[in-house]
Amino acid sequence: MDRKQLIALIDQERGEIARSEDMIRGMKWHLELIVEKGETWTTEELRRDYIVVGFCAPYVEVIRRRDNVRGALEFRHSPRFYFDFQPEHTSEPIPTA
Repeated sequence: MDRKQLIALIDQERGEIARSEDMIRGMKWHLELIVEKGETWTTEELRRDYIVVGFCAPYVEVIRRRDNVRGALEFRHSPRFYFDFQPEHTSEPIPTA
């Protein structure tokens, strides 16, 4: 292995280490969020459990599918998780067709 190849290999390893560190920071942040706020949702889980009707960062206005209650979820961008569902105080279930 020549010097150029060795430098390329070292740079590749540095990149993998940086990605691993970012992943660990994201996992740590997610666990802290669960402890602080309770249940969290990924984007896929959000689509499964809620209908998104509005967006104004850092909040999304939603209707919870299981009981049609309107409310809001907060989210953080990276990694993207939704959390802390707050139903509207005057919210009654939305009639289904």
